Amino acid sequence: MGIEGKTILVFLADKNLSKITQRIIEGAGMLGFEIHSSDSLELLTHAVTPHLILVDLDLSKAEGLKLLEIKKNKSNLSNIPILAVGSSKDEKAVMRRSKAIAAVDYILKPINSTVLLQKIRKIFQHHKNHPKASVVLKSDSFAEIMVNGSITKMNDEGLVFEGPVRILASEYVELFSPLVDELNVLSRVFKPVIDAETTAEEGRYSTKLKFLASSEEMRNTILRYMKVSK
Repeated sequence: MGIEGKTILVFLADKNLSKITQRIIEGAGMLGFEIHSSDSLELLTHAVTPHLILVDLDLSKAEGLKLLEIKKNKSNLSNIPILAVGSSKDEKAVMRRSKAIAAVDYILKPINSTVLLQKIRKIFQHHKNHPKASVVLKSDSFAEIMVNGSITKMNDEGLVFEGPVRILASEYVELFSPLVDELNVLSRVFKPVIDAETTAEEGRYSTKLKFLASSEEMRNTILRYMKVSK
């Protein structure tokens, strides 16, 4: 399984190390998002479902506990693997703490780019997370589907939805999600631009959805959100 196009959240205590790590990740063709608090983690993951989270074992105890609580309670994060980052002073302690936060692996500081990418590849080879879709048939022409998906791109004309559901261009979609709730858009109904396309990850599809209704207020709300999220 390739790593190109994967989304990685980088939650490190040292901002310089965080920026360096993000550059390594993006240099390998992945998307890297720096976060510096559990609050920013909660906000960002309304819009983004990562494939992996890098967590610094040197975070404060309060931040660490809050992160684990958020990960446990958010349906789109509960099965996302963690790669722990720890000090090389005591590797046995790093191993114990990594296990305590249910990390699938750990890496020691200072972070070596080759080792980091090797560990990320290994995690993606062994950790397959293909969320199922829960479908309730309401009528012959309407079904309610609950999935763990993510909005990967968005502007004032529409968005790109990625999830384990193939949507045809002949269908209409009424989308309910934490991000749509937060934006308070006037219409939740979308029209796919083309049939959903398969992504690099088996069992997942990417669908371009276009707003069927718009307004200046909705446009400004979305543009404000995009600006804050950058």
